[in-house]
Amino acid sequence: MLALSFVELKAQNPITNIDQLKSSFVSGVTELYQEKVYIHTDRAMYITGETIWIKPYCVDATFHTLSNLSKIVNIELFDTKGKAVKQVRVQLNNGIGEGQLFVSPDIQTGTYVLRAYTNWMKNFNSEFAFSKKISIINPAVVPLANDDTRPDSTKFIMNFFPEGGDLVNGLESKIAVKANDSFGRGLSLTGVVFDNEENEVAKFNTSKNGYGSFQLLPIAGKSYVARIAVDSNVHKIEIPKARNSGIIMAVTSNRSGDYNLEVKSTQDFLQTMYLVVHTRGVINKIEPLYPKIAQNIKIDGLANGITHITILNSDFNPIAERLLFKYPSIDHLVDASPNKKAFGKREKVSLMIEKEQLDLKANLSVSVFRSDSSLQIGSNIVSNLLLTSDLKGEIPNAGYYFNDRNRNRIGQLDLIMLANGWRRFDWQQIAKQNERVLNFPAEINAPIISGRLHKNVNHSLPQSVQISFMGKASFLNTIDVDSEGDFFMEVPFRIKNDKVIFFINNDSLSKDQVTMNSPFTFNYSIAQKFYPNINIGLKKYVESLNANIQVSQIYRKYNFINGLAIDQQNVKTAFYGTPDQIYFLDNYTRFETVEDLFIEYIRFAYIKTKNKKRNFYVLSETGYQVEALVTIDGVPIFDSEFVLGFDPLKVEKISMINNSFYIGDIGYSSLLNFTTYNGDFAKQALPSGLVELAYDAIQSPREFYSPNYEINGDLLERIPDYRNTLYWNPNVSISNTSLQLEFYASDDPGLYQIQIEGITKDGTPFFSVDYFSIVGDKVP
Repeated sequence: MLALSFVELKAQNPITNIDQLKSSFVSGVTELYQEKVYIHTDRAMYITGETIWIKPYCVDATFHTLSNLSKIVNIELFDTKGKAVKQVRVQLNNGIGEGQLFVSPDIQTGTYVLRAYTNWMKNFNSEFAFSKKISIINPAVVPLANDDTRPDSTKFIMNFFPEGGDLVNGLESKIAVKANDSFGRGLSLTGVVFDNEENEVAKFNTSKNGYGSFQLLPIAGKSYVARIAVDSNVHKIEIPKARNSGIIMAVTSNRSGDYNLEVKSTQDFLQTMYLVVHTRGVINKIEPLYPKIAQNIKIDGLANGITHITILNSDFNPIAERLLFKYPSIDHLVDASPNKKAFGKREKVSLMIEKEQLDLKANLSVSVFRSDSSLQIGSNIVSNLLLTSDLKGEIPNAGYYFNDRNRNRIGQLDLIMLANGWRRFDWQQIAKQNERVLNFPAEINAPIISGRLHKNVNHSLPQSVQISFMGKASFLNTIDVDSEGDFFMEVPFRIKNDKVIFFINNDSLSKDQVTMNSPFTFNYSIAQKFYPNINIGLKKYVESLNANIQVSQIYRKYNFINGLAIDQQNVKTAFYGTPDQIYFLDNYTRFETVEDLFIEYIRFAYIKTKNKKRNFYVLSETGYQVEALVTIDGVPIFDSEFVLGFDPLKVEKISMINNSFYIGDIGYSSLLNFTTYNGDFAKQALPSGLVELAYDAIQSPREFYSPNYEINGDLLERIPDYRNTLYWNPNVSISNTSLQLEFYASDDPGLYQIQIEGITKDGTPFFSVDYFSIVGDKVP
């Protein structure tokens, strides 16, 4: 992998005082720019043959404002074995984009993970790449082959997490409990805690999401064990052992929405400590804590989301840490409501999007799809940006903790904080100020192509290599090669090209000499078994989705269920700009040989024999005949006989440059470019010496199709409409006024869900859900 030492955090002396601590934290965390990616999909369950519609949001990891750094996001779909079954690259514009994944028939029934990240994010921990579970049903396989998704409570994992990190003898602490099965799903269990003298000292229960807590005052010389009775079997799990000396912390909230931090220590713990409080790297407090048996500290002014409270010892090493969660004060910044709660078949639906704040400016995406009352909402942009994106591991059904119908959500989130002490940075690294080299440059303007050029048979390594993307608007350039053979450069947004051609000017290149780096190289491993999201309660819903897609496939020429192609080619002109001469060959009598063509029609260009070799020459501006670089659809051809043998009937035009120009640092005296009708080299094989490799092109977005029965009602009257997604709009902007969106109901009666996700200009994520029904005939 190419190592680009373009950004470094220079090594400094070890931290010895609080000023150095602040400086090290600011340079090592606060000022180190990171990104987060969130993907809104139109649904979470699909049938093969459908399209997964995608809206990427790329934000500043600290403030959650839309990021203008990266212009590309990599999106992958992984199966249960960790194999990527789909990979696409989507262009970002001011932090947002739009794309799609076709659910092809080769994909089997199961649960998949949608993963997304930018090239810049590859410099940091891979566990912070975006991930979301997607269910896919392949009708060729029995959809509900494994429909029993109830947890097996006899096979469980239980962990205990003392608040702050450690238990200390003589100091009472809160202990969080996390119980889950082998799939990571929460388990509802009851436990009793005993000391080594068989005295009962505490009881606890875990909720259906697997979290619980209890208080414990550990006493020196005693040990503790939890007993859990399951199906007449008693399981014993040891409680973490307590230290004889140390500190503990406890956080409580007050009525004003602020927090109180209580720090207690044993009498023999006399060293000075340091308190660091920050939210996503933005410092709230850095101050010393002097020896004291008990002290209370007010913590206020926190931003929404996860805050880290860390206590360092006199050597500036962490000895206690606690996460807390500041819940957003407003649940619904934006709401969407239909004009009615029930609609007839093919009736127009008006969706009114209204803001909580008049001056709110936001970008959002809207999905309306066939739903079911037993479907879980799952994760959303709020739960992701404020919660799961800053924690390692999975929080199943994270959206449950942001549902205003869940009255216990704040207490449940606090238990998650106690049981998930992970973070985006490493205190040891900050304390040591080790030099950091960021190996992956951000794609700030365009896609980056990189790789390695290997030595040839003569054991020599050229200083540059040329690349070409063929096409009617072709691209040709030179890339510098370093002493190790590594190369990289930005290339234009090539929407249609999936191949790149490498060559060395007037030299031969073999395929084993060039290696390209894949943009999809970001460590991914399955930490735990997947569990099926498809349970027996959803059987009728799944069967309905399946029946709908089967009908829709039959009438796909009318309903465009996989969207409409958008012709986007960002590169409008070829690499040579405006030519001095263009010959459109259809304006002339067509000849069957290139040589006859040049003799009869092409002025100021000639075919001459020199040293028994025929070459192409152009009459330059100075009046001299100079040898020309000849390209076909932007691909350089150094063998003139290959060009002379090319079929001229497949050439649309010939463009000429009659003065010198440069491709990188290589100069040419003139140019002749043959452009075929489709810009595809007339599908002929390339001559030897050129190396063609697969290129991960930027995806060409498709437009979601929604029928308009007001305009095309007569034409579509006899065409069945069984769309599973009624409406998808990935790019809706809302500023100072309310917004009305319109679409049409389908022929499929049932419950439909409206889901809105978005982010405000100041970085506040929001999420809204509403429902309506299609009941059959037109509803007044």
